[in-house]
Amino acid sequence: MDRHERPRGALFLYVYSAITLRDVVSSLVLPLFWLTLFVLAVRWFVHHPLRVIALRVIAISIWFAVILGY
Repeated sequence: MDRHERPRGALFLYVYSAITLRDVVSSLVLPLFWLTLFVLAVRWFVHHPLRVIALRVIAISIWFAVILGY
């Protein structure tokens, strides 16, 4: 399998949740939350690279908390 064919990171989790779970939190709030984290990661990438790694962990942790809350 080619490297470009595999879904990676929190984006895959958030998009999959928006497609499979049909409610407001998973289809609107989670993708907007991910987009906010993505913009923050782009802004921090050069000056604070370790914070970008923490954002990935935070994004996946929030996803698990929301999904397990159902």
